[in-house]
Amino acid sequence: MSKMSRTKGQTGERELAALLSAELGVEIHRKLSASRDGGDDLAADGADDVLGWSIECKRTELFQSAFFAQAKRQADGKPWAVFWRRSRQPWAVFVDAHYVNAEAFPMTGAVMQMDLPTWCQLARECA
Repeated sequence: MSKMSRTKGQTGERELAALLSAELGVEIHRKLSASRDGGDDLAADGADDVLGWSIECKRTELFQSAFFAQAKRQADGKPWAVFWRRSRQPWAVFVDAHYVNAEAFPMTGAVMQMDLPTWCQLARECA
């Protein structure tokens, strides 16, 4: 990975942390060990996650389905969300539909997309 790619990713994580902090009213920060050790990219102060969710942040021009597998693996059984943004576009959030409605989606694996405010509402309701 090039230095420019790493910088873009770190900038995206800081941007997303600030947006989530403002929207959720909880201080969110980058997990500096995430790139080295794997795991969630962001966490709330005093927690290993964000309101019980494992967050994977992607700031790329092309979306890859491999992002889901990475998020699921790193979540270690917690609900996971992939936040993705391409240049000059709003953040898109991808979650397993099971976390949205376990009755309608009893098995995991169906992924749904939402915007950032909708995910924040879901996270508040699930917390």
